[in-house]
Amino acid sequence: MPGDRGNQLLIDPSWKVLNPVSSSSIALIVLIFASLYKGLLSQNTDYKLSVQDSVSVQRGLCVHIPCNFTYNAADRRNPQKLYGYWFRGSRYLVATNDDKQRYPEGHFKLTDDLEQGSCSFSILDAKSNDQGWYYFRIEDNSFGYSYINYHQTHKKLQILITEFAEKPRILNSSAVLSGEEAVFTCSVLGPCSKMEPRFFWISRQIRHETPYWSHQQINGSWIYGSNFTFTPSLSDQGKELTCKVWYPNIWEYAENTFLLDIADPPKTVEISTNATNQEHLALCLPDAKRDVDSAVAREGESIHLVCKADGRPDPTLSWRKGNKTLSETKQGKEYILPLMEVRPEDAGQYQCQAETSYSSANKSLQLCVLYRPRLCSQSRSTCWQKDNILHCNCCLDSWPKPQIRWEVDGRKPSEGNPPITSMDQENEVISTLRWTTENPDKNHSIICFGTNLYGAYTLHFLLSPPTKGSHASLAISGLCGALVGVILCVLCLCLIKFYKQRKAKSSSKTSGVEVLNSANGGHQRATDGSLIYSNISSVGQKSPRVDYSKAGTERISTFNPRVPSSSVADPEELYYATLEFSKLKDKERTAPEESVDYSAVKQK
Repeated sequence: MPGDRGNQLLIDPSWKVLNPVSSSSIALIVLIFASLYKGLLSQNTDYKLSVQDSVSVQRGLCVHIPCNFTYNAADRRNPQKLYGYWFRGSRYLVATNDDKQRYPEGHFKLTDDLEQGSCSFSILDAKSNDQGWYYFRIEDNSFGYSYINYHQTHKKLQILITEFAEKPRILNSSAVLSGEEAVFTCSVLGPCSKMEPRFFWISRQIRHETPYWSHQQINGSWIYGSNFTFTPSLSDQGKELTCKVWYPNIWEYAENTFLLDIADPPKTVEISTNATNQEHLALCLPDAKRDVDSAVAREGESIHLVCKADGRPDPTLSWRKGNKTLSETKQGKEYILPLMEVRPEDAGQYQCQAETSYSSANKSLQLCVLYRPRLCSQSRSTCWQKDNILHCNCCLDSWPKPQIRWEVDGRKPSEGNPPITSMDQENEVISTLRWTTENPDKNHSIICFGTNLYGAYTLHFLLSPPTKGSHASLAISGLCGALVGVILCVLCLCLIKFYKQRKAKSSSKTSGVEVLNSANGGHQRATDGSLIYSNISSVGQKSPRVDYSKAGTERISTFNPRVPSSSVADPEELYYATLEFSKLKDKERTAPEESVDYSAVKQK
């Protein structure tokens, strides 16, 4: 075994001086030891070990322990190959790269390059006596160092060996569906030696040995596994599937049991109905295929459609018609679709769909509604006469399709006038009659009869002959109407123009009268007021002023006093002048008042 050099210098702090010496000698000794201790501490800072404090591994399994170290390269005066040694306790060598060393264990292995500072190692098949404390040492031909914890400068590595308790893990690659192949995988941690484990599967009380596979993990340990493929059925629900693993290196079994949970997707959807007209199915769907469920109902009946499907877990059911989802009622596992008072529009294909998270299934039912003839939804029934030819169209809708016959003036077209054609469009039948009449100038009674097993419909046409000259009358009437329209337009334009001219004239017309004012030498226009009566004398004196504010609100008479004239001896005569003022506008009423002088009017 290599010598333990480089870390054997120990200092006893309890030393005593037996022969007294001078104080200077003691100081020198203290300085020497202090220098040595300082050198030792500085040396330890260059030597470091990085490793876990504790590692646990099951008996018989393997584990990889990462480790790194540093050292002072200056201590290697004559570098040769670097050797590493792992010891358990103080003297048992367990792993080394030194081929000259012999050690009994053999299941420890250094895994990396020491020159790169790696001291990692693996335990291939852990044994109970591998438990303990471990330390690491390096050497070459010129120096050696042990990373041992004398001065609490390095970590200790403790390896713990636990009892074997490995339990296989069982996984399934996908959902376990009844009737479909399923793959189960059993995996375990295994030994790192060449003594690989063996795998056994127990299903339906039958034992199957299956081949194994393995791969190494990043940490160096190994995982072993095996696949088991079989096709389960519903009878396997809740049954046990066991994986057993035999470890030959420790003569131990590991096993785990998996309870099968079988999913059964819906495969069959069943539809039933309480409709009681199935005997008419041939009339309703003569071309129906056997694999399509059908139901027949008469107009006005109330029926219900029932859908159910088995599966595990229970599927979700829904009713649809075309792209529309219908509202149903759930009773247990049945989904009931009620159809109250069935109408022809309810006919068509109904689909029940069963869904689970794994898959879905569906089934369809064709509902046929029987009803009596009626007019087509877009009425195309009409009659007209051209010359002596009667043209008629009759469109009826029913299921089964109606049979249509005609009657003209009490006669059937088959009695010598047979030109009748028919055209079918789904449930509708359009019958066309072309009848040559012997009396084109009289009224005609035309009847269209439609019948099927569930009723009849009668359409009656009363056709009057066209009036002679009717085309000329229509042309004259149209021309007269056009002329009347033109005249009305011209009158409207004239009225509008007359109204605009009148409005313009009235806005420019001056209100009131114009009176001559000789005193002021001009004309003055009265602008507001009612009638004012004034007594004007024959002399040339001015009349008294008239107050506008008073004249604008009431009608008054004002008499001037008589003034004797020196030049005229005749008695005075009275003259009356009448003035009319229009109403003042609001803004004119606020204007300042003006005095109006009236000139004398002399008699000629």
